[in-house]
Amino acid sequence: MLLRQTFIIFLTSFIILSSNIAKAEAIIVYGNENKPPKAYIKNGKPHGILVDIVKYASKKMNIDIQVQLYPWKRAQFLAAKGEGGIIGFANTPSRSKTFEYSEYPMFIDEASLVTTKEKSIEINSIKDLNGKRLVQIRGASHGKEFEESINSVFELMEADSNKAILLMLLKGRADVAIINPGNKALKMIIDANEELHPYRESFIMLDKSLGLVPNYLAFAKQKNMTKLLKKFSQVMKEGYESGEIQKIIEQHY
Repeated sequence: MLLRQTFIIFLTSFIILSSNIAKAEAIIVYGNENKPPKAYIKNGKPHGILVDIVKYASKKMNIDIQVQLYPWKRAQFLAAKGEGGIIGFANTPSRSKTFEYSEYPMFIDEASLVTTKEKSIEINSIKDLNGKRLVQIRGASHGKEFEESINSVFELMEADSNKAILLMLLKGRADVAIINPGNKALKMIIDANEELHPYRESFIMLDKSLGLVPNYLAFAKQKNMTKLLKKFSQVMKEGYESGEIQKIIEQHY
């Protein structure tokens, strides 16, 4: 009897220990919960292009990588602290001081410009936004030229949700909103917010965008994740060359 009880206690301890080890081995990566179709919450769970690409890479690498989505500013804060990695991350001079990036991008983003019919403008370059009030998701960035143009070319405002961004356009508090990636994102944002439904035809996406911005997986430099990032980059390269990742992307359009 005593032997049986000892065995049960040992077995229970082993199961708990094994469970803790499994949890400890999972790699957490954070993402933006306000970026449909790239990343968003649906029925309480992460969904989107970037989420499915991480699942694909996780399987190929045989490494448990789990995605957690938060408001973008919080996701960046957690990643900068070294709590986990971050996905959908543009490489900018300021960020590269803190983060180490995958060599190969996981997605190529297009930062589209949206305005209203009343304020429609024609632009050929970022300089044509001179004097305009732009609004975007808090903490977003769209490359070096964009960062250098803040205040010198245009005024930049931020909001915590895409709904808030589009409402700022409607109320005249902003001239141009940055929505990405493209028309699919704009449609999903409007569909998900009843308050915007009556104004569906009020929005116009400009022909000229801010350009294509590669999105990477990144980790704070103190995490020393160089080996994992190289492995991830190789999987991304092979996945794009084989067409497998493109198929994942197309499922969301």
